[in-house]
Amino acid sequence: MIQLTSVGILLLFIIIPKIDPLKHNIEKFRKYHDVFVVLLIIISALYTL
Repeated sequence: MIQLTSVGILLLFIIIPKIDPLKHNIEKFRKYHDVFVVLLIIISALYTL
């Protein structure tokens, strides 16, 4: 169940910047956004072990 939740959250983090009407705001902190997504997925994967 946790794996499906992780995949769902990952998909949301990929989709949200694409549908955001203020895309230029996301581009300002895109580097941090990407690092946060990667860390969240790693922590989620470690939690399922």
